[in-house]
Amino acid sequence: KQNIDYLPLKGIVIKELYPEMGMREFADHDILIRGKDAKAVKRIFVSRDYKIESYGKTHHDVYEKLPFYNYEIHRCLFDDGGVVSSKYFKNVWDKSSHIGNHRYELNENDCYIYILAHAFKHLENSGNGLRYLLDIYVIEKAWKDKLDHAYIRKEMETINMLDFYETSLILAKKFLHEDNESLTEEESAMLNKIFLSGTYGTIENRVENQLKKKSKFRYFLSRAFMPWSSMRMFYPFIAYTFIFIPFFWAWRLLYSLIFKFSRVKAEID
Repeated sequence: KQNIDYLPLKGIVIKELYPEMGMREFADHDILIRGKDAKAVKRIFVSRDYKIESYGKTHHDVYEKLPFYNYEIHRCLFDDGGVVSSKYFKNVWDKSSHIGNHRYELNENDCYIYILAHAFKHLENSGNGLRYLLDIYVIEKAWKDKLDHAYIRKEMETINMLDFYETSLILAKKFLHEDNESLTEEESAMLNKIFLSGTYGTIENRVENQLKKKSKFRYFLSRAFMPWSSMRMFYPFIAYTFIFIPFFWAWRLLYSLIFKFSRVKAEID
């Protein structure tokens, strides 16, 4: 009614491919909107008594309502500067089709590419659980007559994820016994990591992946003294109060030790 274009993502799309309702769970509803409509969407959720968990801090805004309603409203698909090329996905609206009533959808190939890229992001950050392999297996089965694998391979190579795609596809087939070949040592190591990652990854994986890029000392500094770019993203008021930055660092450390001690301890361990 308010003329807001939207594009359903991830679990909303994938759940329809599973054989039975309830087999594919997901924690939140991911929906892409145009950035200019963020305030209008915010008004809609507030008018329906949703709590604003996050707004304007990252590439998506989060709205929650008891007992279990959770929405991530994406302004874009990926943050700039992450492990996934945000530039490649900026033209997602151009690749989507208008279905009607302001709803847009990606075709099967581009939808698959985004799902793979999102899985890659999780794997490179905190890890990714078994569910993403099941998603790959189900997508390959459900869309087998619609997928253009030559196009998918070319696009995955463009965003430097071809090895990830090929390994994940092989692993999904071998793990689900469609391929009778034994797992290689590298594939076994990757499968073990996936098994130990839960659904959304672990603190241990995130720290381990970060320590591959920087020393323990540099990692500690980046966590204890949040970089300016991150501070502006998560705490916008800091952008206008330079003089209070040292006090903010001290407050954040104290707050974390008191209210997030178990998480801090896990990261230190």
